[in-house]
Amino acid sequence: MATSGTWAIIRAMRLQLLSDLHLETESYDPEPALGAEALILAGDIDTRWDALALFKDWPVPVLMVAGNHEFDGRAVEEAWPALQARCEALGIQLLEQASTVLTGDDGRRIRFCGTVRWSDFDLFGASQRERAMRAAGYFQRVMNSRWRGAPLTQRRFGKPACNAAPGWSKCSANRPKGAGMPPASSPTLHPACAAPTHALASSPARPAFAAPTMT
Repeated sequence: MATSGTWAIIRAMRLQLLSDLHLETESYDPEPALGAEALILAGDIDTRWDALALFKDWPVPVLMVAGNHEFDGRAVEEAWPALQARCEALGIQLLEQASTVLTGDDGRRIRFCGTVRWSDFDLFGASQRERAMRAAGYFQRVMNSRWRGAPLTQRRFGKPACNAAPGWSKCSANRPKGAGMPPASSPTLHPACAAPTHALASSPARPAFAAPTMT
């Protein structure tokens, strides 16, 4: 299968991945992993963004995909450019509906697509949509975020501006063309498939954490 071959190549690049650190309340002193060729910050690093400074002057490229808690207490449309500027100042590449290519120590070029993944309230079918949205209310209240002047409620998570699917398509469309196109890896905070072995596989809160598509 082509997928198996792709992942075999991707595994040739050694990655250090950190996520869900929640350094706004937790203590953690990150250190570069021996042999890692890149660091992936896969979301929910620090709701205040202060701790992103820990990754300045990291010895290898640092890529970041935002998590939902990067937007806590903020207006989403205003947070994006501010977070982008914060990351750029620290030498971190924030991927949102975008891709970048890194070259591994062995000369292989790997393309990374990144976008924040919000929610897929139809994960269990349209008949379960309302139940899934009610279950996601807790996370919406914790975030206390806004979108265009209104609270970012469960229903607004499904809007095209907040849904991962359009961003994923755009990221895919922007990839290099032709025979020399590098294989792709897609870092994201939330799981990208509805695996039945997931701890929340049967929970009505599951759609708040997983969407069933990925490039």
